[in-house]
Amino acid sequence: MRLNLAACGVEFVNGTYPGNYTYKYPNYAYNGTIRGILEHVVPPPPLITVQGCRNLCGEGSDYYAWVDVSSTITTWVLPVVGLILQAPFESNENFKSFLALARWIGNPIASISYVLWNIKITGKCAMMVDMATPYDEFPGEDSQFAQMRDSLYILSVMNQYLIRRDLVGRDETMIAAEKLLRIALFSDELPMTTEASLTDQRKKLAGTIRVFRKKGVIPVFVSTLWFLLAMAISIQSAFGNIGTNQAAHDLALGLLLAFLPIFILSCVVDRNAVAAGRIRVKLNRLLASVRSALIDDELRETYRKRIHRPPEFFHWIRLLGDDSFEDFFTDFAGQGRIRWHYGVAHPLLCSFEDKFMAEDGRGWLPEHNANRARTFMRDHRDEDHRLIWFDPRMIRQIASSICVVCTSAGGAFILSYYTPTVGLGCRSGGYMIYVVTTMTLFLVEMLCWGFRPGYIEYRRWVWWISDHTPQDPVSTLLCHFDRTLNRANTGRFTKAGRTKVKRMLDWWEKSRWTDHVDMLLRVIEVGNSIWLAYIVFAQTVGSYVTCDCISSIWASGGGYTDFENVDFYREHGVTYYWGVGTSLSCAVLVVGLAYIVAEFCTQSHLATEDFGNASEGIRFTRRFKKYTYWIRLLLGLWDKILLLIWKVVRIPWQSATGREPTAFNKTLIWDWNAKPNNADGAANQALNDQSRRRSSTGPLMEELQHEGSSRDSRTPERLDGDGPEAQTDGGQQHDTHDEILPRIRMPTLQLSPQMHSGYTSLHPPSP
Repeated sequence: MRLNLAACGVEFVNGTYPGNYTYKYPNYAYNGTIRGILEHVVPPPPLITVQGCRNLCGEGSDYYAWVDVSSTITTWVLPVVGLILQAPFESNENFKSFLALARWIGNPIASISYVLWNIKITGKCAMMVDMATPYDEFPGEDSQFAQMRDSLYILSVMNQYLIRRDLVGRDETMIAAEKLLRIALFSDELPMTTEASLTDQRKKLAGTIRVFRKKGVIPVFVSTLWFLLAMAISIQSAFGNIGTNQAAHDLALGLLLAFLPIFILSCVVDRNAVAAGRIRVKLNRLLASVRSALIDDELRETYRKRIHRPPEFFHWIRLLGDDSFEDFFTDFAGQGRIRWHYGVAHPLLCSFEDKFMAEDGRGWLPEHNANRARTFMRDHRDEDHRLIWFDPRMIRQIASSICVVCTSAGGAFILSYYTPTVGLGCRSGGYMIYVVTTMTLFLVEMLCWGFRPGYIEYRRWVWWISDHTPQDPVSTLLCHFDRTLNRANTGRFTKAGRTKVKRMLDWWEKSRWTDHVDMLLRVIEVGNSIWLAYIVFAQTVGSYVTCDCISSIWASGGGYTDFENVDFYREHGVTYYWGVGTSLSCAVLVVGLAYIVAEFCTQSHLATEDFGNASEGIRFTRRFKKYTYWIRLLLGLWDKILLLIWKVVRIPWQSATGREPTAFNKTLIWDWNAKPNNADGAANQALNDQSRRRSSTGPLMEELQHEGSSRDSRTPERLDGDGPEAQTDGGQQHDTHDEILPRIRMPTLQLSPQMHSGYTSLHPPSP
């Protein structure tokens, strides 16, 4: 029988409350503990037990009328769908888009953490461009400032791509990869194998990336405003009709999804290209061109003389002949779509700040002496800033993402929990399951990240566990299927199944444990996304309006149902709980959107195609930051607190992971005043740092002393899609005038046999 509370109340009680009333069915009357707004009401209103509700009112769901369902659809479902459609999906990648959507919705804490971290990286690149010149100085399009703007923008785009695992598996290849990136982005002296200089190639690549960058910012802002308008309407409906459970629960549904506009709008800042695959090819092409020039003996010798470096400085170049350097970047990983992605930009940016930018401050790139800054950015690295390392300042992004998701769901939980019947029911319990699952996925992901190769050394106990671990159940099951199919009669379906099982078994045995964890987490993320979709559906159609759900029987404190009206709830203070929940979620939503909009406005000059418009954007950015300088001072204090906490926990953490304690780097702080000329002081500081840090070439030279001086030559095949008729991933034809680089040949390297393991020149050349 379908639930009917109105008729059930008449059937259950004789008389009216608060006058004299009696129970027609006293055995169904609730006499237990009452919580919430009904706790102090004397006498209590008529309350019926769960079993009485089932017997008298019905066991089915009291589904909402179509008028109410359509109102919820137009108020919440359509705005949410409109927001999701603005997500940064990849073109012609249906399965990847499905997995990305499941990750964004099923694990929003991790997704927002990655996006906020990348926003911080792009913001640091934009701030470095801003701080490169004095406050009132705007150099021309052919200046060193413009070239540095292109280099830092390319670096920020590279941060969205995965690098090959082989490059970070060993320290020597990681060092060589970082040095290759530094030369490709910040060197002007390297002679190329093509007619175009390295500076021209970077300028052309940066222009292409800016053209390919997804626009569509206005639709994202419109979708976000639509969501905010829907929330305002829902708040007015709930507080204008106090006690109407459906209006309150509809508002709770919107508060639960309040993290979506923050994530979608943040993807406008952490923006992907229209054709991410095509941009990856172009980035790899730039690195391949630099790699080809470095391997060439004649060009390398010319380059060595230009930068005034000894032959020992280039012994790491022999590693560039390895196959792992063929395709430097392998896949697009922006917007948190791929797990455990850190990026290549942050270690380089931190080393720039630590070496000279923090000391120089505003005007660190003078036009008359730009070679000094480029020398630091190109050649000077240290062991503290590898391509993979943990920065305690990441905790701010992690804490922010946890705050966004948990407070959004927390506001929804408060509304549903304290709306009579007070207690943990289907709605509040569903919200709790979603958040707990999300938090568990995030914690497991972070824990596995800390134990990945590159973060923890393979000690004896690790190898012992690996050797004494029995075969995993998946391998056992696949081996069983393989033996069963081998004993079966031959046939077309049997042969096809045997082939697929062997492929799956081969992949499973060759893959790493992180791949297995990634597969498991993806399955859970899909399940959590389905659970959230069910919550939205159940609230929209009224599936939660059952005796069990409205009685809040998931925990103690519930177990009954009342039949009171709107005026009764208003009189006894339900507005307080609704106001707390709504204020909590809306405050985080407003602060999060304000932060994203501010970051978008202050970073957009880095990706602006027209240089004149970019200069004007820098002008407005400087004015805005000058008048909001006190806010950044507060955030800077928060970073200092995090660093103090990290000083306490870093030694046991790094002892457990097998790493030596790292030194803390200096930070470039935005300011509108230029510091006095301190070039000599920064150079002396770099020399003093040599005593406390290991040289960038020392460990590599020690490893290479026992190796040969040549590698087999290899000619990689020409990249697909380099012809004039090649198209982008999105189907659009790319620039037909794009220069086609020649095939790279790996000649035998003729390097000097003299090796000095600890020598690194730290004196910048004379301008």
